[in-house]
Amino acid sequence: MGGYDGADLALIGPNLPHTYLSAPQPSGSSDQVVVVHFEDGFLRADQSSYQEFEAIDSLLAAARRGISFGEGATKEAGGMMLRLPNLEPFEQHVAVLRILHHLARSGSSTLLSSPGFKALRRMEDEGRVTRVCAEIHQRAREPVTLDQLAILAKMSPAAFSRFFKRATGRTFKRYLNEVRVETACRLLVMTELSVTEICYESGFQNVSNFNRRFLQIRSINPMEYRRQRRNAE
Repeated sequence: MGGYDGADLALIGPNLPHTYLSAPQPSGSSDQVVVVHFEDGFLRADQSSYQEFEAIDSLLAAARRGISFGEGATKEAGGMMLRLPNLEPFEQHVAVLRILHHLARSGSSTLLSSPGFKALRRMEDEGRVTRVCAEIHQRAREPVTLDQLAILAKMSPAAFSRFFKRATGRTFKRYLNEVRVETACRLLVMTELSVTEICYESGFQNVSNFNRRFLQIRSINPMEYRRQRRNAE
């Protein structure tokens, strides 16, 4: 859970629930993203046994937990990705291998999900968690309960609670608080609203709880977060 900008690149493995959301830009412009899809068996078993493909094979295995790359790795890989639509199919295949090889050797990456995460295996479960997370993001600024989401998922509250924790690695309440805190982070940086105003704009019901949850998730208080981010820009 976090913001993203033009220097971000991620490699998302199969059956890994994920979403990208952004706040409207002041100018009215929208974000753009470049996405490359390829099959889980893109690198065949006989290829991955060759020493030349060991680094890529390890990268794809790690991608089952999601990988975020540093700015250095992103710059060159991003440039290669932008050229993909202008290549013939064979050259596209070779270019994707070059991109993966570059990323595998970059030494600048972070795993996105926790070590205990287990990917969903059924399409039905993927659709269910996608619907629930979309509902949370849409309604984060208003009261939303576990019981309401359990109805959306067509599960009992107890079963839904277990399912959501298994699918996201977080409890429903933790996930909701992270969404609200991320909204607060954008407002702190992009607006002149007071902390109290941002508390209610992001969906929290009182300032003390807002400050406590913000500190718990960001390890910093809201005013210090605003100061640090603005000094860095």
